[in-house]
Amino acid sequence: MATALFGLLIAVAIAAFAYGRLRATRARLRGLLTAKGQVVGHRRHQRGTGPAPTRHAPVVEFAGADGRPVRGESATFTKSLGPEVGTAVTVLYDPSDPTRIHVAGRDTGETEKRFFGASVVLAGIATTGLVATLLTS
Repeated sequence: MATALFGLLIAVAIAAFAYGRLRATRARLRGLLTAKGQVVGHRRHQRGTGPAPTRHAPVVEFAGADGRPVRGESATFTKSLGPEVGTAVTVLYDPSDPTRIHVAGRDTGETEKRFFGASVVLAGIATTGLVATLLTS
């Protein structure tokens, strides 16, 4: 029974962490404007040494709120290259600094949503194990 209870506590802790990350991401994106844009390149960033030290951020061109063209760079660097050059994307940006963008589906909480969902499933499995353990003891 102690193992089942420990598993449930770990699953709930992971779910709480994931939920906190999701809320922080949503708060960071609140009040931003959206626009359709096109990936025109990628910025590389060298981060230390090791198996995957290079990070990438897409560079996107889009029309700002005033209609003028803007070239912005994603605020999030990742190991993967991300959307290919020429790909149409939706961006979220702050009109006070439209060059700092967030690419929808890439740095707008999609990973956090999946992580939270998986942790809830894990908590459900752990709960089932705990209940089964209690019923058989």
